[in-house]
Amino acid sequence: MTQIRYKAIVDGNYYTIISSETKEHLDMVTQIVDEQFCTLKQKVKGASGELTAILLAINAVNDQLKKQASNIILIKKNERLKNQLLEAQEQIASLEMELERANSAEKKTRELLEEFKENNPKIEEAQFVVEVEQANQKAKERIMEKTIGK
Repeated sequence: MTQIRYKAIVDGNYYTIISSETKEHLDMVTQIVDEQFCTLKQKVKGASGELTAILLAINAVNDQLKKQASNIILIKKNERLKNQLLEAQEQIASLEMELERANSAEKKTRELLEEFKENNPKIEEAQFVVEVEQANQKAKERIMEKTIGK
């Protein structure tokens, strides 16, 4: 990484910083530090520059710890969501297999009904259509119940 020399101004004092961050980033950091330093200096009347800098450092570490705690919570939440996604994908795969079995059973049922119709020409075709549709509907309802129930 390329390092740059950066001149920061905090409370009217110049500081040289060597960093691999961009000038724009260091400009923002310096501006925030200067603003917070001046705010603390006004709140704690008569505080030396050293005391103000220590208070600013304490505030910065406090903020950092809060962000780290928040980050840990988000990481754990992300892990839970990943696990839920994996479980959902497994359920989808299972339901797809069940749907495939139902479609295969429906195909076999249609084939058997066609064979039955050929062997029994006296039975009306409408009766077979109704029976096939009812069997298909029941199979689909079972699949939907399993899908919604999970």
